[in-house]
Amino acid sequence: MELCREWMVYLGEADTVVAVGDTSAICDLYSSRYVALVDNHRGNIGLPLIERVRALVASDGRRGLIFHSGGCLPDAGVTAERVGIAVIMFDPENGEIEARNRVAIPICREYRLL
Repeated sequence: MELCREWMVYLGEADTVVAVGDTSAICDLYSSRYVALVDNHRGNIGLPLIERVRALVASDGRRGLIFHSGGCLPDAGVTAERVGIAVIMFDPENGEIEARNRVAIPICREYRLL
């Protein structure tokens, strides 16, 4: 979690904090502009996770961001792009991140990660 918080800070979200207490049941990280979930599971992100973030940003008003150590199933990727959720792959062993959809590209490009 802390590594992804540091990545958000690196990506320009200096006010990012790790969610604690009741907030941690809703999201993992948040800043003034983003709410983020961190998924360390193997495999690909499915539609249920995208829908969870979609509901969160609809009620919260901030942009959605998912850090994941893998990829996205096709329907999840299409939905994430359609609703504006950025998906960023992270590799905790090598300390690297990579945009996994078109929504994440400008975020990573702005900070010269592409």
